[in-house]
Amino acid sequence: MADLHLSTVGWLVMGVVGGAALLIYSKSFGRARRKVLANGLLIVALLYVLFALRIGPSIWLLYELLGVGIFGLVAWLGVNRGTSWLAVGWVLHPLWDAGLHFQGPGSSFAPEWYVVACISFDLLVGVVIQLKRREL
Repeated sequence: MADLHLSTVGWLVMGVVGGAALLIYSKSFGRARRKVLANGLLIVALLYVLFALRIGPSIWLLYELLGVGIFGLVAWLGVNRGTSWLAVGWVLHPLWDAGLHFQGPGSSFAPEWYVVACISFDLLVGVVIQLKRREL
């Protein structure tokens, strides 16, 4: 049990490091920064599609594609209608991570390390976007 806790903490830290890296990377795009962050939201949703494909044809592929549609729409709104949409998408994505994939039914195919790292990654990016929304 102690090893699980240490690895969970380690993956949470890796998520924060990854989120910080995305935020720093996105700064180099200037006015297109919002698009980079929107694409990032779409990518974190698409990765669950890849995980679902590993188990073969199943209803999970449809669920994950639905998630891509939902987060893709929110990403589009974030680029075209206001940065707060983008922040909301990033902050809500951990509900998808934890609710479906951490201990929910999607835990059968989504790697625990990815789910844990994604939670801290998403939250950091979403909170920073909301705090810096006027600059984006």
